[in-house]
Amino acid sequence: MLNISEICNNFIGRSAENETTTGSYRREHKYIEYLVRTELGDDPSEEDLNALWQRYCSGDYRLDEFNEDFPVVTMETVKNPAGTVEYDGETYILLHDAERGEHYTAAGEPIDSYDATAVLLGDDIDVLGNCPRYLVIWKVNADYDPESAADPCDWDDPYDVYMDGVYETEA
Repeated sequence: MLNISEICNNFIGRSAENETTTGSYRREHKYIEYLVRTELGDDPSEEDLNALWQRYCSGDYRLDEFNEDFPVVTMETVKNPAGTVEYDGETYILLHDAERGEHYTAAGEPIDSYDATAVLLGDDIDVLGNCPRYLVIWKVNADYDPESAADPCDWDDPYDVYMDGVYETEA
């Protein structure tokens, strides 16, 4: 079975060695994935991959022409978004309302927290309609009283965001 990630990394590694790299790693990875899937299908032979590599190096394919065809994550590509949140200058689209989470510091100490999965606005969508999924974490306010009507967290100030899997978009 095709390991598209391994093939893409192999192509990009070869490109760097031969100074034929055509763009950022992420865009080039998606471009190669597109080429392999559209030109060779899901189970290419080593011979077919080598032939594609030769055409790739000879300039038969141009990443700058392909970039415009990349769909990106928008509010419309998310099924029932629960809102947005900013973190480190990026906008994340929440996939559901935040729920109580179990998280720990690097030292292994528990963090009283909430979390929600999200996608990054403007992130690239691959040829299968997938994009990275992230986990957004909020710390519970130190003075939070569950008996009060106050929010448990400052929803505008996430504690952390990290990649957590793959999201299948509507694109």
